[in-house]
Amino acid sequence: MSVQNDPAFQARLRALSEQFAKTIPVTLDQLRTGRAMLADGSADEACYKQVLQALHAAAGSAATFGYPEFGQQARLVEHALLALRAAGPVAAADLHSWLASLDRFIAWAEQDPQAPFPAA
Repeated sequence: MSVQNDPAFQARLRALSEQFAKTIPVTLDQLRTGRAMLADGSADEACYKQVLQALHAAAGSAATFGYPEFGQQARLVEHALLALRAAGPVAAADLHSWLASLDRFIAWAEQDPQAPFPAA
């Protein structure tokens, strides 16, 4: 019997997916906290690292547990912030634009992180 047809394996995979689903609100809370600090100018290097780590962790594990779109969108938001920071000091307009993309990601994920991400 292949793993895909093994009921015990499928049950374990469903249980892991359910456990992962419980981590999504925690991830979104971490992102909201970091977002607030970035928006009001109180963010330090640790804040940037926390936001990037939350996005990176989601991007790396979501697909494994049945949330491929959540992972893909987290990766896009993560890479956009990395690109902003690689260019040197982040301009206020660029940060504002990135925060809008983070807001859109969070709002979508709160509704259904397994749904297709809406087109812009």
